[in-house]
Amino acid sequence: MLLKWQGNNGPLSANGGGKLLTSHGPALVAADTLLQMIYVGRSTVADNLWTASTLAAIFPEWDSNQQIDTTQTAPGSSVPLSSYRPALALFNGLVHMVYVGKGGNNLWWAWGKPNGQWTNVQLPWSGAQTVAPALAVHSDGRLYLAWHEYVAATPAQVNDNGQVLTPGTPEHNYIKYSSLATGEPLLVSSWQAEQLAGDGASLPAMASYLGTLYLFAAAAQPTAAASQILMTQLGSKGWGPLSRFQITGTNPLSSGGGAAAVFNNELYLVYPGEGGNNLWYAWIDEQRQTHGNVQIVVGKNNTPKTSAPIGATVFNGALCVAYKGESSNNVWMSFGTP
Repeated sequence: MLLKWQGNNGPLSANGGGKLLTSHGPALVAADTLLQMIYVGRSTVADNLWTASTLAAIFPEWDSNQQIDTTQTAPGSSVPLSSYRPALALFNGLVHMVYVGKGGNNLWWAWGKPNGQWTNVQLPWSGAQTVAPALAVHSDGRLYLAWHEYVAATPAQVNDNGQVLTPGTPEHNYIKYSSLATGEPLLVSSWQAEQLAGDGASLPAMASYLGTLYLFAAAAQPTAAASQILMTQLGSKGWGPLSRFQITGTNPLSSGGGAAAVFNNELYLVYPGEGGNNLWYAWIDEQRQTHGNVQIVVGKNNTPKTSAPIGATVFNGALCVAYKGESSNNVWMSFGTP
């Protein structure tokens, strides 16, 4: 359904914790009456992750804001470092975070109690070259992880006579995935082997709805489908083909970096519009019909804008969306209600 949007509050600041400033984009996760945000620090302290939180009793004000350092990591664990928005999910009472490590080649996994210490380990998948992995808890009791892995094209090897010695290979923009089952020990070996969900896409977002795991992604550049939003669903035989996310009478377009969440018995996708400035949203209802492609407007003409991937979750009876400002490092937030 259409939502009434409030906020576009920013730049956000926390009581005693100063301004929330990011060089990329924030992620959100809710745990009962606590809302937690993880984001990359502003450009002057690039690669440091920060955590901010608030409680339902004071929402939308923020209560704390601090850099994740050795005091917030478990003994023997390294401090999480990243240049890109992480993925967050609450699974079996713990906040799980997957992020691209400093340098942009390896995926890392951290977990801890809400606002607690992090245990941090490297996952076995390198070369991910992604700016935004995605996490979602599915109704099958598993935590799913999806990420974009780019494989560059290679030219054909040709001799002086024009004979092809080795054929070239095309460029690939793989969406890969793995999952972790409820009850498994928190070990890297507990994750399933990586599998392929699709090709030709980037910047995945996931959510579980009506027993189906949905995956949304941006069509990878350069393709004829550039700026299209793609969607697939996980079935008993794996993921279906990545196909265009369509709404009758309108064509959702995005620069990528959206987020998905189930709110008020419907599945919402919030995304930067084509060009990456204004924020838009669409939804799937209980009959699995698609609706929306509506720009977020607060009041009469206050339009949230961003230049980076966003974060979204449901908290305190609202669909909360956090985002980096369009032309600044400030973090902003809007929230929609029925």
